[in-house]
Amino acid sequence: MRLFSPGLVCHPCTSFTRLRYVPLHGSITVSVGETVLADTVIGQMNPQGNMTTHCVAHELDISPFDVPAAMLKRENDAIFRGEVIARARGLFNRKEFLAPDNGTVERISPYTGWITLRGAPMPIVAGYPGVVERVMADQGVWIRSQGALIQGVFGIGDKVQGPIECLSVEPNKCLTAEHVLPSHEGAVLVGGARVTPEFLLRATRIGCKAVITGGIHKTDLDRFLGYSLGVAITGLENTLAVILTEGFGHLPMRETVRTTLSSLQHRLAYVSGATQVRSGVIRPEVFVPDCHAITALASSGPAVPMGPGISVRVIRAPHFGEMGVVISEPLSALLPTESRVLAVHVQFADKEVRVVPVANLEPVGG
Repeated sequence: MRLFSPGLVCHPCTSFTRLRYVPLHGSITVSVGETVLADTVIGQMNPQGNMTTHCVAHELDISPFDVPAAMLKRENDAIFRGEVIARARGLFNRKEFLAPDNGTVERISPYTGWITLRGAPMPIVAGYPGVVERVMADQGVWIRSQGALIQGVFGIGDKVQGPIECLSVEPNKCLTAEHVLPSHEGAVLVGGARVTPEFLLRATRIGCKAVITGGIHKTDLDRFLGYSLGVAITGLENTLAVILTEGFGHLPMRETVRTTLSSLQHRLAYVSGATQVRSGVIRPEVFVPDCHAITALASSGPAVPMGPGISVRVIRAPHFGEMGVVISEPLSALLPTESRVLAVHVQFADKEVRVVPVANLEPVGG
């Protein structure tokens, strides 16, 4: 008996926006209306780069006063990970100092034998192809995209991409190791009502990118990971992505999900297993972009992300889970915490109107 049907998106063609956060002290490198790919750099974390010091005199076993002559790079020169940046020749051997990371040579001391290296900024990629709809300074970038979008109940693993491969398995059957073939390398496997640890281990060895199935037993998931997964945000696991469309247990995939994924056979899919079931809900997703629709989005200009008449759901406390309708344009509001954010007026079912930050809202139906 089904007591609750989650409001998960399963649409063969829909338009949606995703916020790509840029951490504190980061910088944004794209502008509104720009078309981006999944691997397009939209910003940089720590634009100045981390600064590290190294005692080259000790590494090369030379006098500190000989370090400037041993350096193959000068101040402000670019360096790359593994590149030889200093070398000292002895009577019977030769010692070298390799760059620990990409960056530049900040300073070479002529007296102490120490050098200072500044690392390169850490790039932040879009994750999904689409069009930059809105840029929030020092916070992130809203990216609008269009295509097939399927959300799951639970998932693990980071963002990956690969062609969809629907397995020839009955909807109510388990996925076992013999269902994984060498030709599935780099693919996103779809099918089955439950996945076994043997299937996941073989898929990992073959080089599959992700597995989308109906369910899994919690003990089998812990056995595959090698530890017990707690209740927290997932997505940082060092493994292939796994998305459960129904939940834990032996649960056949819904007909709408199975039909939608079957129609996308061999198309490139972007899969994210990141999940958070607490306040600030994050759902695992499978996204197959429509390149022609994304091009049309770019030519039509950015859409309004939030405005009057849009039905929304609150995804964070204190009104978590409540439904309402936006009745105002976005405006700058001062919260009781004395922070100023972008917010809208929302009228809830009890006819009460409250000011809610835009970041705490999601449009109903994705």
